[in-house]
Amino acid sequence: RRTNAPSLLSSSLSSLSSVNTIPRSSTLLRSRSSNDNDDDVKSDGSGWMASFLKSSTDTTQVQEIPVSSTAATANDDINNNPVLAAVENTLSPAQEYLDEVSGGWALSYADLSPESSSTVLGQTFLATNIAYAVTGIYLSMQGELLLGALTEIASIASFIYHYTQLEAGMGKVKDRSVRLALMVDYVFAFSAIIVANVYLILDPSVIPIDGIASAAVGLACLFSCWIWEAGTPYIILHSLWHLFSAYAGYAVGSAHVM
Repeated sequence: RRTNAPSLLSSSLSSLSSVNTIPRSSTLLRSRSSNDNDDDVKSDGSGWMASFLKSSTDTTQVQEIPVSSTAATANDDINNNPVLAAVENTLSPAQEYLDEVSGGWALSYADLSPESSSTVLGQTFLATNIAYAVTGIYLSMQGELLLGALTEIASIASFIYHYTQLEAGMGKVKDRSVRLALMVDYVFAFSAIIVANVYLILDPSVIPIDGIASAAVGLACLFSCWIWEAGTPYIILHSLWHLFSAYAGYAVGSAHVM
């Protein structure tokens, strides 16, 4: 009987151990199976931890969407500039009218990518607006203040429009800003053209033939931009329009002063 005591004690301890171990194992497996796939269940609990981290990461990714849309709204140049917002509100009826009568064509613009304000061709294109600036200054110095001032302002408006046009092709400027710049360009360009034509009508005896010829060539280049309306061909043709129309303005303004 003394010899069998250790055996009985060992048997009793084994029974108690098996009773305590089985429920713990079963409970652990049930808790893991509710969160992980069967192949992710590991004895060290790493599968449960990986699942928890994955769900936390997924939640973070979903929350990124409204942040990016808010940032896009914050980067709107017009909304953040009260002057531009006021100009847009003033010109909004005219923009809506042009969109309506032209089906959106009048305020559309050419895609000049891959050129931008930082490329040689893009910078050369912008530099052609200097022709208007020089013409405006010269006419003003000769005493032709109205056409000179309008031509000078038109040079600035044209530069701003084409700058935004170039940057829009690279995704750096919003469509809304380019359309507004184009509308402002229209206002001053047509104002200068109307004044020049009034001069010709009021005093037809001093019509400069070279100015008319230059205007005709410039218009041919401008109309060609609506055929080749993207990239390098557009840039070349529109640059020629700047140069020939600037000379036409100079010729008409100079003839009127005389």
